Formats: sequence, structure tokens, C-alpha cells
Amino acid sequence: MPPDITTLEREARDLRVRISALNDELEVTNGLINAHYAKESGLLGRIARSDRAQGGLKIEHITFKTWAPSEPQAVSGYRLTGSGAYTTIHLNSPGFIIE
Repeated sequence: MPPDITTLEREARDLRVRISALNDELEVTNGLINAHYAKESGLLGRIARSDRAQGGLKIEHITFKTWAPSEPQAVSGYRLTGSGAYTTIHLNSPGFIIE
């Protein structure tokens, strides 16, 4: 005999709670991995240049590739020159060069 609807609903609710807790744990773990590689890479505070930020971008945040957590996929920071100086910009790789 299949389980009754009340049991199925309770199991579904319990599974959603477990999934939510696991997603929270995954987010924290990914943050720790990102912080480790950001520190290890030595890119924070350096200057990135690209067609979008020819005057340079001071790197304040790095996003790493999900399939290769030690390889930068994108950098964010603020422009150093131009009409948008000191506004935040996001650059994807390839396309930026680190000085």
C-alpha cells in the first residue's frame, strides 16, 4: 500500500529543509574556496586592463571558474580613469590583462 498523502507531504517538507541547509553549507564552502584562491592568486589590488577599462581597473573581487576553482573567470573593481572613474566595473576573461 502506498504511503498516505500526509506522510508524503511531510517527507517533501523535510527534504526541502535538508536541501536548503545543504545549499547554505555549499555557499559557505564555495566562499571559503574563493577567498583562498583570491589570496593565493595575488590579484587583489592589482590593475587589470581591457577594451572596456583601458585606463585600468583596480581589482577588488575575483570570480573563479566553477570547473577550475583556481583560474579567474572575471574580476570586479573600480575604474581608475575616464568619465566613469571610481565606478565599479566587471570584466570577464578572456579579455583582461593583469599588470
